[in-house]
Parts: sequence; C-alpha cells; structure tokens
Amino acid sequence: MGPIPLWTELDQVTTRPAVITIGGFDGVHLGHQALLHELRQAATQFALPALVISFDPLPRAFFRGDERNFYLTLPHEKLELLAQHGADAALFLPFRAELANMRAADFIQRLHAHVRFPCLCVGFNFALGYRREGTIPVLRTWGQRLGFEVRVVPPVRLPDLGIVSASRIRQALYEGRVEDAARMLGRAYRITGRVV
Repeated sequence: MGPIPLWTELDQVTTRPAVITIGGFDGVHLGHQALLHELRQAATQFALPALVISFDPLPRAFFRGDERNFYLTLPHEKLELLAQHGADAALFLPFRAELANMRAADFIQRLHAHVRFPCLCVGFNFALGYRREGTIPVLRTWGQRLGFEVRVVPPVRLPDLGIVSASRIRQALYEGRVEDAARMLGRAYRITGRVV
C-alpha cells in the first residue's frame, strides 16, 4: 500500500466530496478497523473517496497529561495503518484551543461546506465539539439539515477483555499484558524509537 494524501488544514483538502469518519484512531485497533470497514463500504456505495479526519495532538492529550496516556501509534504509523485499512486520504487537524472551544454545529457546518460529505461514519460512543456536545443524535439532526447520513458502528467486544478501546489497550500495556494488547490491536504491539 502506497502513501495516501495527508493534510493538516481543512482548506488543503482536495479529496471532495468524500465519505468521512472522525476520531482519534490511536492504535488503529479492532474497533477502529470495524469503523474503517464501514467507511470503505460507504465509499464504495457512494463511489467517493474515504477520508479519515483525526487530530494531532489527540484531544485527550491536549486536555490531560498522564503517564498512562501515551500514544499507541505515532502520526506516520497511524497514517500507514489507516491506508492499510481502506482510507484514501487523511486530514490530521492541529488540536489547539480554537478547535477545543469550537461548537459542534460550527465544526460540522464548516466541514460539510468544504468536503460536502454525504455520509459520516462514527463509533458508538462518538461525540465532538466543545464539551462533546456533538453527540450522535445531534449529528443526525445536522445530517437531516445538511443532507448527510450518519452511520454508527457498534463496539467490538472480545471474550474476557470486553469492549476494545485505546484506553484499555494502554492499560493492558501499562500492566504488562502485551498479549491482551495485541489481541485488541489485531496485531503485535510495537514501539518505534531511536536506540542511543
């Protein structure tokens, strides 16, 4: 799989219209992979590219620092994994105070005006905007107004591990349960860095 286009500002995006998904995608774990599968299906249905919108830094890192809050994947690793799982392009928006304080309605209207997406695929617990006010019901209301559908992907559950999430993977790694982390990631966990 070759590299896919990556933008860091909305005005740079040339892949439009497109079907989209929005999220942190840290680790691109089994739950994310299910979401990307739905995105790929929507892209095929609409005959449009699949655009993944994420953030750098991730909102959780912006709002709180914690030694257990480490990244599972670096941005270049995340981009590679997104491409492997069907993304045609990615937008990694810089998460700064302006974006953190943006109302959900403003974000969705601006995004839709630029990308003209007919379909937004999200996870079961997705919310965006200031104080996470952009819940799934709110997004569906905006979808009716602006002309896009919202597809919600249910959680991925593993026997004896529960719902797959990046925070559960981080916790497993913090506790030394590398095999459990690998099961939730759908691949072996790896660390990239420089040995000195």
